[in-house]
Amino acid sequence: MKLKVELSKIVEAMDFQPDETQTYLDRRSGEIVGITEDDRRLAEDETSDEDLPDWQKELVELARQIGEHEDDYLPLPSKFDIHEYKIMEDFCCSLPNQETSASLLDAIHGSGAFRLFKREIHRLGIQDSWYAFRAEAFKRIAREWCEENDIEWTED
Repeated sequence: MKLKVELSKIVEAMDFQPDETQTYLDRRSGEIVGITEDDRRLAEDETSDEDLPDWQKELVELARQIGEHEDDYLPLPSKFDIHEYKIMEDFCCSLPNQETSASLLDAIHGSGAFRLFKREIHRLGIQDSWYAFRAEAFKRIAREWCEENDIEWTED
């Protein structure tokens, strides 16, 4: 039987993963789990984890499970796979008003692109359009990821 997951859970996990965390889909249960690089290092360390707090022991054990049973844990797209800058650029180019499009394209070039982009969409009053566009882009990425990995999804 093919694994079936809620697309919204995958999108949420993709959207809220911290930079130093890798998020996985457990192919057996459909649960989404995440571990940090610190958890992974502790799992690979041969020393005892007796001195760790219980919550961290659980994460270290999860990191060990992922390392030992890699086929059961499928990494979700990371922030690097998602390319949010490209999503911002696509949004800018999708706007029918050339002045608005040009203004936003100017904002995303150079340092502080994300901050300037957010400031500009609020100044222009198009933040709702941006957030809807971004949400659809994340859903598209999640659907493609599911298809590539032979996972069925349900939409809420």
